[in-house]
Amino acid sequence: MAKEDRKKEAVISKLDSLPITTVVGDDMVFKGDIQGDGIVRIDGKVEGNITSKQGIILGEKAEVKGSLESDNIIIFGYIKGTIRTKELILRSTG
Repeated sequence: MAKEDRKKEAVISKLDSLPITTVVGDDMVFKGDIQGDGIVRIDGKVEGNITSKQGIILGEKAEVKGSLESDNIIIFGYIKGTIRTKELILRSTG
């Protein structure tokens, strides 16, 4: 396999090559809506809606009760709500 082919396979999502701009840590509980343009990573608990233009990542310990809306979403954790996205990647722990 050519080196270029391996690089293409290693990229799972557009989010892989972009910096995360906002993080809700695993020891945090956030109540309210989150809105932005960058990439948001959730590792804690959120009770509210999350809207981000570039992307949303729910970590393995994430628990979200609310809707997610973004161009790209990766879910490792738990969500109870609706999802609106162009690209959804659901990992085995999600």
